[in-house]
Amino acid sequence: MSNDKDWKRTKSERNQKDASSFFGPSQSDSSSKKNADVPREWSEGWKTVRSEWVWSTEAKQGWQRRKQKKRADRSLIWFGGMGIAIFVVSIIGFGIFNASSGSTMVTGDAAIKALANRVSTSLPLGAVLLTNDEYFEPQNYTLEIQQEGGETAIWVWDYAAEDGDYVQILHNGTPLTDAFMIKHDPQRFTIPAEGLIQIRGVRDGGGGITYAIHFEFNGTTYFNAVAEGEENTYTLVKK
Repeated sequence: MSNDKDWKRTKSERNQKDASSFFGPSQSDSSSKKNADVPREWSEGWKTVRSEWVWSTEAKQGWQRRKQKKRADRSLIWFGGMGIAIFVVSIIGFGIFNASSGSTMVTGDAAIKALANRVSTSLPLGAVLLTNDEYFEPQNYTLEIQQEGGETAIWVWDYAAEDGDYVQILHNGTPLTDAFMIKHDPQRFTIPAEGLIQIRGVRDGGGGITYAIHFEFNGTTYFNAVAEGEENTYTLVKK
């Protein structure tokens, strides 16, 4: 009798297996398989409708929020990169501008010596020695020149803080130029190669009017100061 029941049970299991192979997996098996393919973070948002897997409203909204956040993050990264690029280009451009303008910040022994003597034959045109104006007594100079008559060139610039100082160039008391603002960038002028060359202080931008003047004929730069309404005189005499 026991053998008969075992035989019936075995036959029943075999029939179920045959039916499964013929008709395919049951709905519960199919559901399990589909559910296994669903990402873990979405699994709670899926549900079965008419034996098909679809998104719930909550899951769809969550996915949309994550998508929007990713877009925002990409925008921030893009704008951040652009900001860095603009900053780098600005720094490079600033360096190129300074190089092209001819101004050079000089430090160390050369700057100390030039400030002490207030004269230099070695520093380049546009040498900047100070970041702030420092007052000292204005000086007048007598310069020997081998050239007889004709013209020569000078360069004038601000060797300290570029703070809006204005000067004017005169020859024997007669203006050669209008008042102009001195900057770190040297400005070139042609002057007579004889007589009195005067630098008049027109406006103090703050801290005193400090300027450098370089003469072509002797290759010398003079670091000087002048008060508003006063003049420094460079007397050119034939050697």
